Amino acid sequence: MELIEKFEIIASRAEKLGFALETEEACKTSLILPFISALGYDIYNPTEVIPEYIADVGIKKGEKVDYAIKINDQIIILIECKKFGDNLDNYTGQLFRYFSVTDAKIALLTNGITYKFYSDIDNKNKLDDKPFYILNLLDLNGNIISDLPKITKANLNLDEFLIMAEDFKYINEIKGELKKEFNEPTWLSKELISKTSFSGKRTKGNLNWFSDLIKRSIKQIEDDYIKDRLNIKNKVNEIKEEAEETDDNIRKDKVETKLEEYEAFHYVKSIASEMIESDRLSINDKLKYCGILIDDKKSKVFCKMYFGKIKKFLEFQKQEKIYIESIIDILKHKDFILDKIKEFLEK
Repeated sequence: MELIEKFEIIASRAEKLGFALETEEACKTSLILPFISALGYDIYNPTEVIPEYIADVGIKKGEKVDYAIKINDQIIILIECKKFGDNLDNYTGQLFRYFSVTDAKIALLTNGITYKFYSDIDNKNKLDDKPFYILNLLDLNGNIISDLPKITKANLNLDEFLIMAEDFKYINEIKGELKKEFNEPTWLSKELISKTSFSGKRTKGNLNWFSDLIKRSIKQIEDDYIKDRLNIKNKVNEIKEEAEETDDNIRKDKVETKLEEYEAFHYVKSIASEMIESDRLSINDKLKYCGILIDDKKSKVFCKMYFGKIKKFLEFQKQEKIYIESIIDILKHKDFILDKIKEFLEK
């Protein structure tokens, strides 16, 4: 499973259980430990993921950071945890103290949803004032550090990750300055006016005029970019649909729907009929799985059925699964299936 998929599962849990996470410990158990585990670290090994790691600061003894991750006898990551939904801006001071007395090069401050990544880019062994990256599990949308696997246990490359961290720090600063410039162009208008065929004087009025032209130009570039992305996405979807139709025609003779798949389909159909007309559900068999469609549309796969020799399970949205031993066990999950059909219809 891809790292982003693991994060999506944790985010889904947060959306469902966030209201019940009233303490820091509850947030750790439900969200933060699964996050650490998603990075590949053994949360059940106290020599690797050390809870309540002692980081004595000066004369203050017994100072503890919530988790320290240790690999090859080196502390590489410190993680300070707060309650679900807490404003993290109120707690950076603690992390600063812990960081200075350990060998860690990466520090995380989190409330289970937002993860602020810090390092010592400006001054060695002194935590930077600002995070070099902020990860929000509820707003992934592809906005995730592509190099994050470099701090997973399987691909640990601390040097490369720290190089990336420095890049991110300055990228964020540059983005901030560019945003200011795009809102109110100053030096940019002076630079660009000399690159055009404009031959008038650089009066304040002309610079303000060019400043407005720059804003409009940037807006048009953004619109063109979005339009191009949508056109590409639509074209890709068209190609996928054509490929699936061709694929279905080629495989038609190879796919044989099993009796248990038909039985499972009818059980699901019977349960779903409490919320949707039963004739809106249809079966669509593939080589790897057997799908249940709504309105006979391939884009509306409500459920995927996987019936192997060892495992049998039904998979719904967000990779949520129910495992069964025999087909009739589907009836035990009636409420869950009705919840899923309701979610699907409300999309």
